[in-house]
Amino acid sequence: MRLRLSTWRGALLIGALFAFLQIPSAPGHVSPDTSNYAGQALRVLDTPGARLADEVIGQRCDQQLRLARERHALNVMEFRDPLDERAVSRHCFRVLRAEALVPLPALMGPPGRALAPANRCEAIFLSRPGYAYAVVPFVAAFGLTWGMWGFALLVTLAGGVLVLLFLRVAGAAVPAALLGQALYYVLPTGYWSMRPLAEGLVLALSAAVLLGLALVWRGRRRAGCAVTAGAFAAGFAVKYSLFLMLGGWLALACAVGLLAGSWDRRGDGVTALALTGGAVALTAAGVRLLGWPGADDSVMELFTNHCRLPDVPDAWQQWRELSGSYWPLWIRDRLTEPLPLLVWAAGAWWSLRRPGAAGLFVVATALCGLATQAAHPDAGEADRLYVHVWFLVVCGVPFAVDRYARHLFPAEVEEVERCVPPPPRHAWP
Repeated sequence: MRLRLSTWRGALLIGALFAFLQIPSAPGHVSPDTSNYAGQALRVLDTPGARLADEVIGQRCDQQLRLARERHALNVMEFRDPLDERAVSRHCFRVLRAEALVPLPALMGPPGRALAPANRCEAIFLSRPGYAYAVVPFVAAFGLTWGMWGFALLVTLAGGVLVLLFLRVAGAAVPAALLGQALYYVLPTGYWSMRPLAEGLVLALSAAVLLGLALVWRGRRRAGCAVTAGAFAAGFAVKYSLFLMLGGWLALACAVGLLAGSWDRRGDGVTALALTGGAVALTAAGVRLLGWPGADDSVMELFTNHCRLPDVPDAWQQWRELSGSYWPLWIRDRLTEPLPLLVWAAGAWWSLRRPGAAGLFVVATALCGLATQAAHPDAGEADRLYVHVWFLVVCGVPFAVDRYARHLFPAEVEEVERCVPPPPRHAWP
C-alpha cells in the first residue's frame, strides 16, 4: 500500500515528538541484563578484556550515580547537604567487582567466540547474538551508553511505524493508524522498547510479523512471506524463545481464521498457516541443532537468582507451586486496579470484531505475552514479560476509532478502498 505524503508527515511528527520527550530521561535505565548485552557488543568489537570490564561496570555505575543524585535531591532530610559523588562511584565499582555482577570478558560474545565454557545464564545470553550485532555500529559510533540508547530510540520509532503500516494494510484510515503509532510510543510498549535491552528489537520485529501476515491476508503473498520470514529469522537470533511462542500462537490464529471463514481467499490462509507453522518448526530445530538453552535452563535460572545460587533439584515442581501462588494474586491485583484489564478486554473485543484475520493476529500476539509471563512467573519482571499484551490496546483502539473516522473522513475511506482490496464481510466471532 502506498501512503500519502501527508501520512508520512504525520508519522514523522509523532516520532519527532516522542524522541524529544525522551531527552530528559536519556541515556536510559541500565539493568543487569544490559551489562550482558553490552559485554557481547564490546566483545564483537574486539575490546580488550580489562577495558571491556571497565566500560561495562562504568555504564552501571554511571546510572547508580544518577539515581543517587535523584534520591539525594528528593530526600527531605538531606537535600541541602552536598552529595559525595566520588564515594558513590567508588562503592559501586567495588561492589560490582566483588560480587562479579559483570560476566568475565572471556565468556562474552556470540556463539562460537567464547573462550571458555559458559555457565547457564551466560549461555542464555550467548544464544541471543542478534541484539549485540545490531547495536554494534551504534556502540562503535557513539560509545557504549549513548550507542545503546540511540539504538533503542531508533527501534522504538521503527516499531511505531510498523504498527502504522500494519493498521493501514488492515484497512484502518490514516487517523486511526497514526493513533496506533502514538499508542505504541506512550504505552508500556514504548517504555520497554526504550530500555537498553532486547525488548525494543523484539517488539519491532513482532510488529513486522503482524505486518507480513496482514499482507498475506490482503493477497500480497510474496511481499507478506518475505516480511514475515525475515522478521522470524531476525527474531530467532534476538530471542528465539519468544518467537517460538509467537509463531505458535499466530499459527493457531491462522487455523482459527480458516475455520471461521475470516480469510477472503482460502489459499492465503493456508499460506499464512504454513508460514507460521514452518517458523515454529525451524526455530525448534535450530535451537536443538545449535544446542541452545531450553525450558529446563530457563526455569532453573528463575530459581537460582539468575544463576547466583546453586541449582535446585526440583525446579519444575517449584515452578508449579509458584504459579499456583502467583496467578491468584495477579488476578486479585488486576481486579483491585482494573483499568489495564478493562482496556485489554476492550482491545480484544474490538480486535475480534474487526472483519478479517487482522484482529486474530493481534489477539494471538497478546496471548504470546501472557504465555511468556506464565512460563516465567516472576512478579518483579511481570510488566516486561507480558508487554506484548499491550498490542491489544495499540491496535484494538484504532480498530474501534476507525469506525467513527470513516464517518468523519470519507475521503480516507475512498483512498483505503482504492488502494487495498476490501476486507471479507465475515467478522470473528
